[in-house]
Amino acid sequence: MKHHLADFLDRDDGHWTFTPNRQRYGQGIADAPDGSPDVVVATIGRDTTDWERVLDFPRLEELTLHEPSKEQFEAVGRLRSIRRLRVTHHRPKTIESLAAAVGVEEMILEYVSGFSDLSPLRALPRLRSVYFENLRRVTRFDGLAGCSELRYLAIHGTLDWDQPIHDFEFVEELPALEVLSAHSVRALAGPPVALPIARSTSLRRLRIMNQILTALDHAILEVGLPHVDGARFGPWELEYDKYHQVAQDDPRVEEARRAGRSVHQRYDGLISVAAPEPAWFRPTGRGARRFRRNGTKANARRCADVTARYDDLKDEARRLLGEAS
Repeated sequence: MKHHLADFLDRDDGHWTFTPNRQRYGQGIADAPDGSPDVVVATIGRDTTDWERVLDFPRLEELTLHEPSKEQFEAVGRLRSIRRLRVTHHRPKTIESLAAAVGVEEMILEYVSGFSDLSPLRALPRLRSVYFENLRRVTRFDGLAGCSELRYLAIHGTLDWDQPIHDFEFVEELPALEVLSAHSVRALAGPPVALPIARSTSLRRLRIMNQILTALDHAILEVGLPHVDGARFGPWELEYDKYHQVAQDDPRVEEARRAGRSVHQRYDGLISVAAPEPAWFRPTGRGARRFRRNGTKANARRCADVTARYDDLKDEARRLLGEAS
């Protein structure tokens, strides 16, 4: 199976040194001499012949296991030199074998769906950046609690499936966490669930879409994390109907960024730029229905009502944060 080639890692501030996702298929080991000290990055999978040779590359730092066999997955702990590990499309009943990979600093698990317990990752003393995508059987992420060096955590679902997260209590036990990213997720515990995030003293950047949590939870984050990048949601966001596909050097790209309009880059370099005028208001909070931006008095009154309700939620957030302190 060809995995998607998009790279969703936020590479600001040096949290990630992984090679871009799209390069994984050019990192096979078929042509590498046995025991080669020149092999630093490699990709193997169940179709890789003589894959055991990867165990003898003395300077191997980055390994991608793409649709690996059980034997390949369990051999990871024998690779003492690796610092970066990516596992894609695998269904292990447990990830206990990863606990032996004590040198790993960056880890990506994509579509790794057979297990439910993340606690073996606590055994990795250098683990500082983690990206999870589509972990079908994981609902509790408290197995990460106690990962004292973890600075970057991304928990993502996909466009057709929201990753369930029971609660965010574990965030309070990640003392070094600087970046928290959550896309296409749903909280299982009743609201509010954002209080543990809002009490974090180490967070510097938050990447949570306006429709992921309830409006009260977004208000809690905005009130509790006033100096954190990405924690200011406001009562709504603007949405665009149309996007233009342009080249990287098109002046409209920089113009859109200066204006705060959406700019999306694909793996092949093509860029989509939002049209100059937004078409919709999307109130903050999961399940909120957008309404047309049309400049009428009724439209203005509706915006005022949404703002007033969000201000009330921010007052409630201050009360809850005060009680929790």
